[in-house]
Amino acid sequence: MTVRSYIRKFLLMNWKNHKLQLANPLELLVILLVPPLFTLVAVLMRFFIPVNHRSDTVYDPIDLDRSWMQMVEKLEKARQVADTYNVKGNPFTPHLVIGWAPKRYGIFQAMMRRVQKQIEPMTSVGFEDCEEMRESVIENGLFAGLCFDGSPFVEDQVFEEDTLESYSNIQPMLNYTILLPSELRMLDGDFRMANWMTLYNDDPNTFVLTRLNQPYEGGFVGYVREGFIRLQKSVSESFLVLTSHKSLPTIQIRRFPITGREQDPLMGNLNYGMPFIIIIGFLFPAQLFVWQVVSEKQSQVRQFLINMNIGNLIHFVSWYLKGLIYEMISSLIIAALLKIRWDQDHGVLTQTPWYILILVLFCYNCAAVAFAIMVAAFFRNALNAVRVLTILWIMSYVPTFILSNNLEGNIHALRYVSYALPNVVATLVIEFLIERESIVHITWEDSGYRLNYDGGHITVTASSWIFMLNALVYCAIGLYVDMWRGGDRSGKKMKKPNTNASVQEDPYHERGDSFTHQGQAIGVNSTKIYEVEPSHRRFKLKIKKLCKRFATNDRPALNLFSWNVYENEVTVLMGHNGCGKSTLLKILAGLVEPSRGTVMISSHNIQTERKAASMELGIAFGHDMLLTGFTVIDYLRFICRVKGLHNNIEIDGQSNYFLNVLQIGGLKTKRIRTLTDRDLCLVSICCAFVGNSPIILIDDVHSDLDKRTQSLVWNLINEEKSKRTIILVSNSPALAENIADRMAIMSNGELKCTGTKPFLKNMYGHGYRLTCVKGKNYKRDELFGMMNSYMPNMSIERDIGYKVTFVLENKFEDQFPMLIDDLEENMQQLGVVSFRIRDTSMEEIFLRFGCEDNDQSGAFQSHENAQVLLEEYYSTLAEANEKGRRTGWKLFFLHGRAVIYKRWIAAHRHWIVLIFEVLAMALVAVCTFSSIFIYGKNYELEPLTFNLSQLHTVDAFVELFSEEEDVKDMHAYYTELLYWYDAHVATLTKNRHNAYALLTQNQFTAHVNSRYIFGATFDQKIVTAWFNNIPLHSAPYALNVVHNAVARHLFDEEATIDVTLAPLPFRTAINTFPPSSHTFGGCLAFGICFVLTFIWPAFAIYMITERGSLLKKQQFLAGVRVCSYWTFTVLYDLLFLLIFCACVVVMVALYENPNHDVMLYGYISVTLMLGGFWVILLAYLMASLCRNPCYGFLWLCGINSIGLVCFSQFYRTHPESMLLEPTFMAMYTVATVICKLFMIYEFKLICMDPVVNFTSVEVFKCNSIPNCCIKSNYGTFTAGIYHDLVILTLLDIILLACLFVSEYHSILGFADCRLDTRTNESPDSNQESRAFPGILSNDTAALVDKEHTSRLNEEERSKYAAVGIGIVSKYRRNRVLRDLDFTLAKSECLSITGANNSGKTTLLKVVVNETKMNAGQLWIHDYSVNTHRVQCYRMVGYCPQKDSLPSEFTPRELLYIHAMLQGHRHRIGRELSEALLRLVGLTPCWNRSVRMCTTGQIRRLYFAYAVLGSPDLICVDGVPAGLDPTGKRIILMMTSTMQAMGSSFLYTMLTGLDAERLSLRTPLLLEGQLWMIRPMDTETENYKSGYQLEVRFKRKVNPNVSMSRATWNLINHFPMSPNKKFSAFMEIKFPDAVLTIERDDSMVFVLPLGTTTFSEIFLTLRKDAFEMNIEDYFITRNMLVGFQIFTYDQHQDNP
Repeated sequence: MTVRSYIRKFLLMNWKNHKLQLANPLELLVILLVPPLFTLVAVLMRFFIPVNHRSDTVYDPIDLDRSWMQMVEKLEKARQVADTYNVKGNPFTPHLVIGWAPKRYGIFQAMMRRVQKQIEPMTSVGFEDCEEMRESVIENGLFAGLCFDGSPFVEDQVFEEDTLESYSNIQPMLNYTILLPSELRMLDGDFRMANWMTLYNDDPNTFVLTRLNQPYEGGFVGYVREGFIRLQKSVSESFLVLTSHKSLPTIQIRRFPITGREQDPLMGNLNYGMPFIIIIGFLFPAQLFVWQVVSEKQSQVRQFLINMNIGNLIHFVSWYLKGLIYEMISSLIIAALLKIRWDQDHGVLTQTPWYILILVLFCYNCAAVAFAIMVAAFFRNALNAVRVLTILWIMSYVPTFILSNNLEGNIHALRYVSYALPNVVATLVIEFLIERESIVHITWEDSGYRLNYDGGHITVTASSWIFMLNALVYCAIGLYVDMWRGGDRSGKKMKKPNTNASVQEDPYHERGDSFTHQGQAIGVNSTKIYEVEPSHRRFKLKIKKLCKRFATNDRPALNLFSWNVYENEVTVLMGHNGCGKSTLLKILAGLVEPSRGTVMISSHNIQTERKAASMELGIAFGHDMLLTGFTVIDYLRFICRVKGLHNNIEIDGQSNYFLNVLQIGGLKTKRIRTLTDRDLCLVSICCAFVGNSPIILIDDVHSDLDKRTQSLVWNLINEEKSKRTIILVSNSPALAENIADRMAIMSNGELKCTGTKPFLKNMYGHGYRLTCVKGKNYKRDELFGMMNSYMPNMSIERDIGYKVTFVLENKFEDQFPMLIDDLEENMQQLGVVSFRIRDTSMEEIFLRFGCEDNDQSGAFQSHENAQVLLEEYYSTLAEANEKGRRTGWKLFFLHGRAVIYKRWIAAHRHWIVLIFEVLAMALVAVCTFSSIFIYGKNYELEPLTFNLSQLHTVDAFVELFSEEEDVKDMHAYYTELLYWYDAHVATLTKNRHNAYALLTQNQFTAHVNSRYIFGATFDQKIVTAWFNNIPLHSAPYALNVVHNAVARHLFDEEATIDVTLAPLPFRTAINTFPPSSHTFGGCLAFGICFVLTFIWPAFAIYMITERGSLLKKQQFLAGVRVCSYWTFTVLYDLLFLLIFCACVVVMVALYENPNHDVMLYGYISVTLMLGGFWVILLAYLMASLCRNPCYGFLWLCGINSIGLVCFSQFYRTHPESMLLEPTFMAMYTVATVICKLFMIYEFKLICMDPVVNFTSVEVFKCNSIPNCCIKSNYGTFTAGIYHDLVILTLLDIILLACLFVSEYHSILGFADCRLDTRTNESPDSNQESRAFPGILSNDTAALVDKEHTSRLNEEERSKYAAVGIGIVSKYRRNRVLRDLDFTLAKSECLSITGANNSGKTTLLKVVVNETKMNAGQLWIHDYSVNTHRVQCYRMVGYCPQKDSLPSEFTPRELLYIHAMLQGHRHRIGRELSEALLRLVGLTPCWNRSVRMCTTGQIRRLYFAYAVLGSPDLICVDGVPAGLDPTGKRIILMMTSTMQAMGSSFLYTMLTGLDAERLSLRTPLLLEGQLWMIRPMDTETENYKSGYQLEVRFKRKVNPNVSMSRATWNLINHFPMSPNKKFSAFMEIKFPDAVLTIERDDSMVFVLPLGTTTFSEIFLTLRKDAFEMNIEDYFITRNMLVGFQIFTYDQHQDNP
């Protein structure tokens, strides 16, 4: 394929994708606007949270003396309170004593004497060893402890006046540990995280702004406020002075200054919420994108395009670009919303440049679209793909919980693995942008706050590379899977076939066990007889030993199938439903791979030259191959371009030509999804013919068309067959006889016979068929006796309804005239109103070869086998009726069993998705409890050594402000020390302002808080240790580095001072819950809401699918009660909700062990039940409103996710901040309640600790968090739990009421709102409705019958099975039924006929209440549908023309559920359903998903649904039209039998002669009204006396055999067409004959009674048929009187 061709196809696929998207504006709005709409939450917050202005803040050097005395004063007061209450061991009220050890070292004694002067008024006490000192600090409540490392020193060193006599033995190496309680003393009354946080480098509970705005001495977790810096400075400097005997420079500690800025408190809200907004916003476009991609593959359109040489790569790239383009449009809108200055000249992200936002969103979109298309590549079920994508999308965000709770990056593997998830990377980079908004002033740089640890956020550059790498990996995986599963053979070389033989020998040899079903019976029909193929004809299609088996244990769909098709002929392929016809055509079209065998299309082998072979084909496989978003003309143009046409004039010419031929030119601008079924069939046929395809494959798409539309299709086929090879699959013998040049019949995957019609009839035809129409006084025995008197043991082919058909075997041909004459003379005495004779038809040949006589499974029954199965079914039904159906409570629980069984099947059939859901919930649980896994329960703090080796990275600065040698030496050692640890050091010099660099306005000062952890300024006699207050532990590091630099200056480079903070074990319960960025309550709230929002609503997909099909309606028609249906449906969902609730409570109990709180468990359970019940009710309501499962699932996720997004924005840890919030959002309320519950539980648990309780009450005087003076209770008003639960309950009640109204209206209707009488029409319109259409004869009896219906009184109406008066039904603005009246007597079968789109289906839907009546009244067995709908449901069975049954079920399961819903016991219900399945021939597929059943099998299943249990009224919509003759015969037999049992039938789409067999009346639905001739009271009213002769001519003219006879001498003077020749023949033989209908291939004559006899006509035609080129002829005595519209095509049906 050339580059130009690639570009053309690529542009064509992009045009197709965008055209389809623009055709669906609702989806387009969702894709483009939903992400920006979620972003509006952040925009709205901009208006409520103003920006604060802050001036420059320069902090003075910290006054350690003042802070020390303030601390001592506060602790002294606390100690006094503790002494008053005799409280000991309280870490918050320590004794002002500092212990130290080991005291046996003289140097430490000397040091402590110096330290004592610095720590006054505290005292110090020495201990022998550190362990003793540690125990004393714990038990006696000392302020602190100092543990020195004595290894560098000797014990016997003697100091006099703090001076050592000899210095040679002292090593300048000091290592000491400061022991302090884990609890902070200067905690400002907040106990929750009042500890040293040595597990973190940054405060996990506060935002950057919070740390920056804390007081100058460090604020919360301040080493200055807690006295640690004072101890560190005193001990280290005492050691230096003591050992060096030199004066030290003044060392002061000082915070980094903060430049003047506009600080934005909104960033604190957006820090966790903004990434979640972006991610959830783009979830919904991703869901629709996956839905679109997989739906195209599911409809086999993708495979068709691949076969047409448009490879997977083109599809993949075009779909990827489509998704990326639309998401980028959304991203541009998001960037605009975030950058627009909404309030006070500030936007949401004011300082972040717009191009950075667009870059981040673009890279994220690249990765997100690639992720979505990769997921789509693994699926062929669109709904499952959407569910799994939703799960994976959320699960790719959940790991951020672990990363947030593990900021130090200890779990490196998890961090690196999580970078493969685009949502994690998006979260980190958006948090990075938000953080920069807080700490960066003006100039934007791609570096954020990343000071001293590896974890945290990532830069824009790093994220962009990660996104693009992820996108590349996802695309590679998706493309590989697409090509692997899509059957793309673009990479295979085309092999040139052997020119000597168009079909190569199949390498597989026939084996006895290869593809023959082991249980398959071999009957007489297994013999294969083919017509000898003429040598001069060219083959267009050759098939040899083709085999196909879908599953190992399945019957082969094709079993060694071999077949040749001639060029430029119409070949009709027939066979029973499920025999493999459609499978064969799909293999030819390349949509299904054969298991083995060879297929040659023209000169191309489909195995090696698939694309070249497919370009030869035009296919019409029904609706699945249509892209419904296109207009008709656009789709035809698209197909033409796919087939290789590029000339616009030629494309439009072909498209318009075929549209006009099929008379649908007016539909060219309409979208395909708005077309009716008839129009869809015609469009599908047009698609097959456009594009100059030499081979046309049509798969029975025309079976539901009316006669006039079928004639359009047949005329098109006859016109095109001279230049095309047409293969048409059909079950209609009439079609085969009318248009087929050659026919083939297959059965059980094998070709049984093939040949022309004359060949098949000559080979397999035997005798004639005599059909008698039974009259009112029909005498069966007399008629049979008379027949047997002429032909002993005469066989009866069928005896159904009002017709009985006999076989007149050729061996009794001498008796034919006498038999016919006798029958004609005794018609009135025998009760026969009409009879006809015809030759063997294609139906008889099909019945002989289209099924296996010995197949006893019930799949393909012969007449005798069908009769046996019919008797078996009705005997089982009689047994069931004898035992009776369940009533009362037993029926209630039986309904419950059926409903639960149905839901269980629907759930576990999607076990792969269930595995994903379980794994997702497990991951949510792991992430929720991640803090336990990381830190453990009742965690303890770890010692922290303030050595630079403890830092992952060191960013520092050093400033030299003096030229003195000592100062320069210290500066040099400081710098060297930093470089030794691979630090990033910024060296500053003295500026022109003669001021410290941090005390002037410059670029360095603006960025110092975001880049450096500490620094030092070396001035004359003053060394300033600067520290950044954002990291928790920077102050001790800053001071210790300065001390080390001074020590090296005083001694040498070997001098070191190391100080360690060793927190003692917790003495209180504040360490019960692990430290984390998100509280456990917040994580649990998010986890629960994730499950309820994105996983739990998945069951709604089945509910919507059930409601979208007729399965739900069928359950009510079966007799299920509304209360039992909804009771057990809700109980089923509540059961799983209870299981989920129990699992959550168990996990919470394990987490809280041993501090259990039953009240907490109860409130959690109540909250989960109310929240889960909201989701369940919302799913039910959405199922009643939506018809598209994907849309319904998106609505569910969207509605619930809004509350979750709001919670992520307003998430707080203080209860008072949660009072005034949008609690009308259910998920927000659920999350808030969960968060509040755990906050209250934490407060209770903390206050239960006696130390905390005493400190809160007595020391802090109730001014603490939690306030232990107030008893924390879940039920208090201030907690707000009851308020939220009440709101959640009200939401459930409101939703329940909405659901009740919706379901009541859907199931029961509003009888009081309906008119009890017909809608009064205006006189003009009413008069117009009474007038006869011009096509009808003026039969006033039809009007009389209509008037009779409207005059029925209540007593007369009770005698009818159904009565409708004045029925009006509208579709949009069009009236489909207009003031329609009809009656249906009990045990009557009424066959309604009419053109497509005339309203036949609508009428049946009105009867079963699937479509609402806009006006009128309807009674079923004297029960008004308006007021007694439930009672009417139980008397009706409904068989739709088509429906999309849920694919989770098998026919066996569906019918078994239906039987239980009717009240049959378990065993008898199983037996009854299986007997019916055997009867209708569904045994081969009864354990197969309905998705895998053929169209004919599905129609049989519909009929079984309708007749199971013998309802009083059965509505059958068009089903027999799509069945093979065997299936149709079974349906007619069942209908006749059930009529005898009292059931009434309402049919549509029955042929005229089938309707004559079952119905006494012939109604026509025309212009919205039902026109009906009179019932048959006497034989003369419905049948007109006389003879009707219909002949059909052969396509090839036979030579004249006898030219000597006088008759032929009169005719053959000049060459004549068969029509003229036969007309001349009739003028000679039957001069009174009147020609009524003439066509190219047929003629119909009417002969008056008395001018001839039936036997004379029969003998004349039988003798001269060959010479007259007659193929078939039909002779009828007494023609049926009716509307002429039936007669037009009546001759095409077989009697």
